[in-house]
Amino acid sequence: MIEWIFLAIIALLQLVDGVTTWKILSLGGIELNPAQKWLMDHIGVRLSLVVTKCMLVGVAAVVACFAAQYSMLKVLLYLLVVVFMYICVNNVQVWKNLKR
Repeated sequence: MIEWIFLAIIALLQLVDGVTTWKILSLGGIELNPAQKWLMDHIGVRLSLVVTKCMLVGVAAVVACFAAQYSMLKVLLYLLVVVFMYICVNNVQVWKNLKR
């Protein structure tokens, strides 16, 4: 059951990350993730954000499906939540600073 809660949190965090990244870039900020930056340069900001966020949620969904059988996968979901919470908090702080 907890794996599905983690998946929902990951999906929400991906939405927050995508929106805050979009806002930061629209205010003149830069993308720090080189892979994401490369994708943005080749297919556009909006599409790259949608593609990467959907892919990450999809991978997390597959992991969640098997997490009941393999406890290490629950740890992976937990780590994803922690990492993306950090990213989202950082994005909000950068966004606030750029809005000033």
